[in-house]
Amino acid sequence: MTDKAYDYFKSLDKETYNKKKNEIGERVREEIKRYYNFSDEDIELIDVATPLTYERYCHAYKGSYMSFIATKQSKWLMHKSTLKGINNLYLAGQWLMPPGGLPIALFTGKYAICRIIRKEHGYIGFRKRIRNS
Repeated sequence: MTDKAYDYFKSLDKETYNKKKNEIGERVREEIKRYYNFSDEDIELIDVATPLTYERYCHAYKGSYMSFIATKQSKWLMHKSTLKGINNLYLAGQWLMPPGGLPIALFTGKYAICRIIRKEHGYIGFRKRIRNS
């Protein structure tokens, strides 16, 4: 989301805001139905997240769904998923690499699991063997 999306949703009154959320939800629902050949009964629209949703529940600045973003003035921070001196600890979460957020939390979780499998079994994933160095 951008600042423009946040500003747009923030400017709406409650009735218009809810109407817009429902319109967006119905458009997405129709696309899913069309793509997967689902019927009306197959999909229930529960809610639609807007930047205001992220602001309300996560206290995210201007409704950002990502934790942070690198700018020209900032460093591109990436952290390892291990800590020196602590064995068998693998970190995962939204703060390990930019831009953060849920997608990064999932990615780093998968990466941590791969490191554990590699350490315990000598391979990554389910098929590919690697050489121990």
